[in-house]
Amino acid sequence: MDNNTSDMTTLVQGWNSGPNTRGTMDIIWSSLLTIVLCTWTALCLNLPHPNDGSFEILRQRAKWIFWAIVAPELVLTVAMGQYASARRSVLRFRKFTAQQDSWTLRHGFYADMGGMLLQPRASTPFLVNARQLAYLVEKGYVEVPQITAGEIWDRSKTDALGRLLSLLQATWFLIELLGRAFLQLPTTTLELSTGAIVVCTMGTFLCWFHKPSDVQTGIILKTEATRADILIDAGDAAAVPYKHTPLDFIAKQSPTCGFEVMEFFNLRFDNRERPLRRFPNDRFPDIGTMEKFLPFCTTTTFASLHLIGWNFEFPSQTEKVL
Repeated sequence: MDNNTSDMTTLVQGWNSGPNTRGTMDIIWSSLLTIVLCTWTALCLNLPHPNDGSFEILRQRAKWIFWAIVAPELVLTVAMGQYASARRSVLRFRKFTAQQDSWTLRHGFYADMGGMLLQPRASTPFLVNARQLAYLVEKGYVEVPQITAGEIWDRSKTDALGRLLSLLQATWFLIELLGRAFLQLPTTTLELSTGAIVVCTMGTFLCWFHKPSDVQTGIILKTEATRADILIDAGDAAAVPYKHTPLDFIAKQSPTCGFEVMEFFNLRFDNRERPLRRFPNDRFPDIGTMEKFLPFCTTTTFASLHLIGWNFEFPSQTEKVL
Protein backbone atom coordinates (compact mmCIF):
# COMPACT_ATOMS: atom_id res chain seq x y z
CA MET A 1 0.00 0.00 0.00
CA ASP A 2 2.82 2.33 0.87
CA ASN A 3 4.58 1.51 -2.39
CA ASN A 4 1.46 2.40 -4.44
CA THR A 5 1.13 5.72 -2.66
CA SER A 6 4.76 6.47 -3.36
CA ASP A 7 4.30 5.64 -7.04
CA MET A 8 1.24 7.91 -7.33
CA THR A 9 3.16 10.76 -5.73
CA THR A 10 5.87 10.31 -8.29
CA LEU A 11 3.50 10.25 -11.29
CA VAL A 12 1.19 13.16 -10.35
CA GLN A 13 2.77 16.54 -11.10
CA GLY A 14 1.52 20.11 -11.20
CA TRP A 15 2.66 22.93 -13.53
CA ASN A 16 5.55 22.04 -15.78
CA SER A 17 7.58 24.88 -17.30
CA GLY A 18 8.53 24.67 -20.97
CA PRO A 19 12.14 24.38 -22.06
CA ASN A 20 14.17 27.57 -21.67
CA THR A 21 15.15 27.62 -25.36
CA ARG A 22 13.79 29.16 -28.55
CA GLY A 23 13.50 27.37 -31.82
CA THR A 24 13.82 28.97 -35.27
CA MET A 25 10.10 28.57 -35.92
CA ASP A 26 9.29 30.27 -32.59
CA ILE A 27 11.29 33.33 -33.60
CA ILE A 28 9.90 33.47 -37.15
CA TRP A 29 6.30 32.91 -36.06
CA SER A 30 6.40 35.55 -33.30
CA SER A 31 8.04 38.14 -35.57
CA LEU A 32 5.80 37.58 -38.59
CA LEU A 33 2.65 37.53 -36.46
CA THR A 34 3.60 40.86 -34.88
CA ILE A 35 4.40 42.45 -38.25
CA VAL A 36 1.20 41.29 -39.96
CA LEU A 37 -1.07 42.26 -37.06
CA CYS A 38 0.45 45.72 -36.68
CA THR A 39 0.54 46.65 -40.36
CA TRP A 40 -2.92 45.24 -41.12
CA THR A 41 -4.74 47.04 -38.29
CA ALA A 42 -2.78 50.30 -38.53
CA LEU A 43 -3.49 50.93 -42.24
CA CYS A 44 -6.38 53.29 -43.04
CA LEU A 45 -6.58 53.82 -46.79
CA ASN A 46 -8.72 56.30 -48.70
CA LEU A 47 -12.09 55.43 -50.19
CA PRO A 48 -11.78 53.20 -53.27
CA HIS A 49 -12.99 54.11 -56.74
CA PRO A 50 -16.73 53.40 -57.20
CA ASN A 51 -15.87 50.77 -59.82
CA ASP A 52 -13.22 49.00 -57.76
CA GLY A 53 -14.07 45.41 -56.91
CA SER A 54 -12.99 43.35 -53.93
CA PHE A 55 -9.83 42.17 -55.69
CA GLU A 56 -8.67 45.72 -56.49
CA ILE A 57 -9.37 46.87 -52.92
CA LEU A 58 -7.42 43.92 -51.55
CA ARG A 59 -4.58 44.59 -54.00
CA GLN A 60 -4.30 48.20 -52.86
CA ARG A 61 -4.21 47.12 -49.23
CA ALA A 62 -1.60 44.44 -49.93
CA LYS A 63 0.56 47.02 -51.70
CA TRP A 64 0.48 49.36 -48.72
CA ILE A 65 1.12 46.52 -46.28
CA PHE A 66 4.24 45.81 -48.35
CA TRP A 67 5.35 49.44 -47.99
CA ALA A 68 4.50 49.40 -44.28
CA ILE A 69 6.94 46.50 -43.89
CA VAL A 70 9.68 47.64 -46.28
CA ALA A 71 9.51 51.39 -45.56
CA PRO A 72 7.32 52.03 -42.48
CA GLU A 73 8.77 55.52 -42.11
CA LEU A 74 7.29 56.41 -45.52
CA VAL A 75 3.80 55.33 -44.42
CA LEU A 76 4.27 57.21 -41.14
CA THR A 77 5.11 60.42 -43.01
CA VAL A 78 1.99 60.08 -45.17
CA ALA A 79 -0.13 59.47 -42.05
CA MET A 80 1.40 62.51 -40.35
CA GLY A 81 0.55 64.67 -43.36
CA GLN A 82 -3.06 63.49 -43.33
CA TYR A 83 -3.32 64.16 -39.59
CA ALA A 84 -1.92 67.67 -40.08
CA SER A 85 -4.49 68.38 -42.80
CA ALA A 86 -7.35 67.10 -40.65
CA ARG A 87 -6.19 69.21 -37.71
CA ARG A 88 -6.02 72.33 -39.87
CA SER A 89 -9.55 71.66 -41.11
CA VAL A 90 -10.84 71.65 -37.51
CA LEU A 91 -9.37 75.11 -36.96
CA ARG A 92 -10.75 76.29 -40.30
CA PHE A 93 -14.32 75.12 -39.66
CA ARG A 94 -14.56 76.69 -36.21
CA LYS A 95 -15.65 79.98 -37.76
CA PHE A 96 -18.54 78.24 -39.55
CA THR A 97 -19.95 76.19 -36.68
CA ALA A 98 -20.91 77.11 -33.14
CA GLN A 99 -20.76 73.55 -31.83
CA GLN A 100 -17.29 72.10 -31.35
CA ASP A 101 -18.37 68.57 -32.29
CA SER A 102 -19.97 69.53 -35.60
CA TRP A 103 -16.57 69.29 -37.32
CA THR A 104 -13.91 67.09 -35.75
CA LEU A 105 -10.68 65.38 -36.75
CA ARG A 106 -12.81 62.50 -37.93
CA HIS A 107 -14.69 64.84 -40.31
CA GLY A 108 -11.39 66.19 -41.64
CA PHE A 109 -10.03 62.71 -42.30
CA TYR A 110 -13.31 61.65 -43.91
CA ALA A 111 -13.28 64.58 -46.34
CA ASP A 112 -9.61 64.19 -47.25
CA MET A 113 -10.00 60.47 -47.88
CA GLY A 114 -12.69 61.06 -50.52
CA GLY A 115 -15.84 60.89 -48.43
CA MET A 116 -17.41 64.13 -49.77
CA LEU A 117 -18.76 64.12 -53.34
CA LEU A 118 -19.99 67.48 -54.65
CA GLN A 119 -22.95 67.32 -57.06
CA PRO A 120 -23.28 70.68 -58.87
CA ARG A 121 -26.47 71.36 -60.79
CA ALA A 122 -26.38 69.88 -64.29
CA SER A 123 -22.67 69.07 -63.92
CA THR A 124 -20.42 66.09 -63.38
CA PRO A 125 -19.93 65.33 -59.67
CA PHE A 126 -16.42 65.42 -58.23
CA LEU A 127 -14.67 64.89 -54.91
CA VAL A 128 -13.80 67.75 -52.59
CA ASN A 129 -11.32 67.66 -49.74
CA ALA A 130 -11.64 69.47 -46.40
CA ARG A 131 -9.94 72.67 -47.64
CA GLN A 132 -12.13 72.87 -50.75
CA LEU A 133 -15.25 72.14 -48.72
CA ALA A 134 -14.42 75.02 -46.38
CA TYR A 135 -14.24 77.32 -49.43
CA LEU A 136 -17.65 76.13 -50.67
CA VAL A 137 -19.18 76.68 -47.23
CA GLU A 138 -17.62 80.14 -46.94
CA LYS A 139 -19.00 81.15 -50.36
CA GLY A 140 -22.45 79.79 -49.48
CA TYR A 141 -22.58 77.03 -52.11
CA VAL A 142 -23.19 74.30 -49.51
CA GLU A 143 -23.84 74.01 -45.80
CA VAL A 144 -21.58 72.25 -43.33
CA PRO A 145 -22.40 68.53 -43.79
CA GLN A 146 -24.88 67.36 -41.17
CA ILE A 147 -23.12 64.12 -40.38
CA THR A 148 -21.88 63.35 -36.90
CA ALA A 149 -18.56 61.82 -35.94
CA GLY A 150 -20.45 58.75 -34.74
CA GLU A 151 -22.16 58.32 -38.11
CA ILE A 152 -18.79 58.55 -39.85
CA TRP A 153 -17.38 55.93 -37.49
CA ASP A 154 -20.35 53.67 -38.22
CA ARG A 155 -19.18 53.59 -41.85
CA SER A 156 -15.78 52.42 -40.68
CA LYS A 157 -14.98 48.73 -40.45
CA THR A 158 -12.39 49.18 -37.74
CA ASP A 159 -12.24 46.14 -35.49
CA ALA A 160 -11.60 47.37 -31.94
CA LEU A 161 -10.76 43.84 -30.79
CA GLY A 162 -8.27 43.41 -33.62
CA ARG A 163 -6.56 46.68 -32.76
CA LEU A 164 -6.44 45.73 -29.09
CA LEU A 165 -4.88 42.34 -29.87
CA SER A 166 -2.36 44.00 -32.17
CA LEU A 167 -1.45 46.51 -29.49
CA LEU A 168 -1.04 43.77 -26.89
CA GLN A 169 1.08 41.63 -29.23
CA ALA A 170 3.27 44.61 -30.18
CA THR A 171 3.70 45.68 -26.54
CA TRP A 172 4.58 42.14 -25.45
CA PHE A 173 7.08 41.81 -28.30
CA LEU A 174 8.82 45.08 -27.36
CA ILE A 175 8.90 44.11 -23.67
CA GLU A 176 10.43 40.77 -24.59
CA LEU A 177 12.97 42.49 -26.83
CA LEU A 178 13.95 44.96 -24.10
CA GLY A 179 14.10 42.16 -21.52
CA ARG A 180 16.53 40.16 -23.63
CA ALA A 181 18.69 43.25 -24.10
CA PHE A 182 18.65 43.94 -20.33
CA LEU A 183 19.62 40.33 -19.54
CA GLN A 184 22.21 40.38 -22.35
CA LEU A 185 20.60 37.43 -24.09
CA PRO A 186 21.11 36.88 -27.83
CA THR A 187 18.62 38.48 -30.22
CA THR A 188 18.19 37.80 -33.93
CA THR A 189 18.29 40.45 -36.65
CA LEU A 190 14.73 39.48 -37.62
CA GLU A 191 13.53 40.43 -34.13
CA LEU A 192 15.43 43.71 -34.32
CA SER A 193 13.81 44.55 -37.65
CA THR A 194 10.39 43.61 -36.28
CA GLY A 195 10.90 45.86 -33.26
CA ALA A 196 11.87 48.74 -35.52
CA ILE A 197 8.77 48.20 -37.68
CA VAL A 198 6.57 48.09 -34.57
CA VAL A 199 7.93 51.41 -33.28
CA CYS A 200 7.28 53.10 -36.63
CA THR A 201 3.85 51.50 -37.01
CA MET A 202 2.78 52.70 -33.57
CA GLY A 203 3.46 56.26 -34.74
CA THR A 204 1.29 55.59 -37.81
CA PHE A 205 -1.42 54.14 -35.58
CA LEU A 206 -1.46 57.30 -33.44
CA CYS A 207 -1.67 59.60 -36.49
CA TRP A 208 -4.56 57.57 -37.94
CA PHE A 209 -6.31 56.96 -34.63
CA HIS A 210 -9.30 59.11 -35.69
CA LYS A 211 -9.30 58.10 -39.37
CA PRO A 212 -12.05 55.66 -40.42
CA SER A 213 -10.83 52.38 -41.85
CA ASP A 214 -12.10 50.44 -44.88
CA VAL A 215 -14.88 52.93 -45.66
CA GLN A 216 -16.55 52.07 -48.96
CA THR A 217 -19.09 54.87 -49.50
CA GLY A 218 -19.18 58.62 -49.04
CA ILE A 219 -21.91 61.26 -48.89
CA ILE A 220 -23.25 63.49 -51.67
CA LEU A 221 -23.32 67.28 -51.23
CA LYS A 222 -25.75 68.98 -53.60
CA THR A 223 -25.54 72.61 -54.67
CA GLU A 224 -27.79 74.72 -56.89
CA ALA A 225 -24.76 76.27 -58.56
CA THR A 226 -23.25 74.69 -61.64
CA ARG A 227 -19.57 73.94 -61.93
CA ALA A 228 -19.25 76.85 -64.35
CA ASP A 229 -20.85 79.20 -61.82
CA ILE A 230 -18.31 78.24 -59.16
CA LEU A 231 -15.36 78.69 -61.50
CA ILE A 232 -16.60 81.99 -62.96
CA ASP A 233 -17.20 83.43 -59.50
CA ALA A 234 -13.65 82.49 -58.51
CA GLY A 235 -12.24 84.75 -61.24
CA ASP A 236 -8.74 84.46 -62.71
CA ALA A 237 -7.64 82.03 -60.00
CA ALA A 238 -9.76 79.29 -61.60
CA ALA A 239 -8.67 80.01 -65.18
CA VAL A 240 -5.77 77.55 -65.08
CA PRO A 241 -6.75 74.03 -66.23
CA TYR A 242 -7.03 71.65 -63.32
CA LYS A 243 -5.01 68.45 -62.84
CA HIS A 244 -7.19 66.56 -60.36
CA THR A 245 -10.51 68.30 -59.68
CA PRO A 246 -12.06 71.60 -60.81
CA LEU A 247 -11.33 73.11 -57.37
CA ASP A 248 -7.56 72.68 -57.58
CA PHE A 249 -7.24 76.47 -57.58
CA ILE A 250 -8.40 76.70 -53.94
CA ALA A 251 -5.30 75.01 -52.57
CA LYS A 252 -2.40 73.58 -54.52
CA GLN A 253 -2.52 69.83 -54.17
CA SER A 254 0.70 68.19 -53.05
CA PRO A 255 2.21 65.89 -55.70
CA THR A 256 1.67 62.15 -55.84
CA CYS A 257 4.11 59.40 -56.72
CA GLY A 258 1.79 57.73 -59.24
CA PHE A 259 1.10 60.94 -61.22
CA GLU A 260 3.76 63.64 -60.84
CA VAL A 261 6.84 61.52 -60.04
CA MET A 262 6.24 58.65 -62.47
CA GLU A 263 5.35 61.16 -65.17
CA PHE A 264 9.06 61.93 -65.48
CA PHE A 265 9.58 58.32 -66.59
CA ASN A 266 6.64 58.42 -69.03
CA LEU A 267 4.72 56.10 -66.72
CA ARG A 268 1.37 56.56 -65.00
CA PHE A 269 0.09 54.44 -62.13
CA ASP A 270 -2.86 56.58 -61.08
CA ASN A 271 -6.44 56.51 -62.33
CA ARG A 272 -6.57 58.65 -65.48
CA GLU A 273 -10.21 59.61 -64.98
CA ARG A 274 -10.71 63.34 -64.44
CA PRO A 275 -12.10 64.77 -62.30
CA LEU A 276 -10.85 62.31 -59.71
CA ARG A 277 -13.27 59.81 -58.20
CA ARG A 278 -10.67 58.47 -55.79
CA PHE A 279 -8.08 60.43 -53.83
CA PRO A 280 -4.70 58.68 -54.18
CA ASN A 281 -3.01 57.31 -51.08
CA ASP A 282 0.50 58.19 -52.24
CA ARG A 283 0.16 61.97 -51.99
CA PHE A 284 3.24 63.61 -50.47
CA PRO A 285 2.37 65.21 -47.13
CA ASP A 286 2.12 68.95 -46.62
CA ILE A 287 3.37 69.45 -43.07
CA GLY A 288 4.93 72.31 -41.16
CA THR A 289 8.19 72.43 -39.23
CA MET A 290 6.70 71.44 -35.87
CA GLU A 291 4.67 68.63 -37.47
CA LYS A 292 7.87 67.12 -38.84
CA PHE A 293 9.14 66.48 -35.32
CA LEU A 294 7.20 63.24 -34.76
CA PRO A 295 8.27 61.58 -38.04
CA PHE A 296 11.83 62.74 -37.40
CA CYS A 297 11.96 61.17 -33.94
CA THR A 298 10.25 57.97 -35.04
CA THR A 299 12.32 57.46 -38.19
CA THR A 300 15.52 58.19 -36.24
CA THR A 301 14.52 55.52 -33.72
CA PHE A 302 13.64 53.18 -36.59
CA ALA A 303 17.09 53.58 -38.12
CA SER A 304 18.90 53.44 -34.78
CA LEU A 305 17.33 50.14 -33.77
CA HIS A 306 18.96 48.46 -36.76
CA LEU A 307 22.39 49.68 -35.61
CA ILE A 308 22.08 47.61 -32.43
CA GLY A 309 23.03 44.58 -34.50
CA TRP A 310 26.30 46.16 -35.64
CA ASN A 311 28.46 43.87 -33.47
CA PHE A 312 26.29 40.76 -33.68
CA GLU A 313 28.03 37.49 -34.46
CA PHE A 314 27.21 35.93 -37.84
CA PRO A 315 28.02 32.50 -39.25
CA SER A 316 29.95 34.00 -42.15
CA GLN A 317 31.47 37.28 -43.30
CA THR A 318 29.02 37.44 -46.22
CA GLU A 319 26.02 37.33 -43.88
CA LYS A 320 27.60 40.01 -41.72
CA VAL A 321 28.06 42.34 -44.71
CA LEU A 322 24.48 41.71 -45.85
